[in-house]
Amino acid sequence: MRTFRLVYIVVLLTVLLSLSACTSAPMNRQEAVDWYTNNAAELTRVGYQGTDKNYHYFAGRTKKGWAFIRVRKNELTMEDERTFTSIYRYPVYYYLVDPTQDYKKIEGSEPNHSDD
Repeated sequence: MRTFRLVYIVVLLTVLLSLSACTSAPMNRQEAVDWYTNNAAELTRVGYQGTDKNYHYFAGRTKKGWAFIRVRKNELTMEDERTFTSIYRYPVYYYLVDPTQDYKKIEGSEPNHSDD
């Protein structure tokens, strides 16, 4: 019984710590710009996840985990707009974007699907 409690506590702590690796999503364009500016040193990439009827979705990879960004569709225009799905899939994004250039697509940054 004691072993079960210890395993339960370890699993619970692992889940709680993994949730803290995800940051909250900015809800408007300026918050997204501020988020990028404040976290640029920690970021390894920012990818475009798609668009639904209200929002453009982005995933930012930091050294500590993922940050998921949501910008209202009427605040930002995407030249290569694609459908957002909340179903997890690999890769996490359609292509990389440059937040300093108004989230413009980085040409040639689409993940290689040859090994799917």
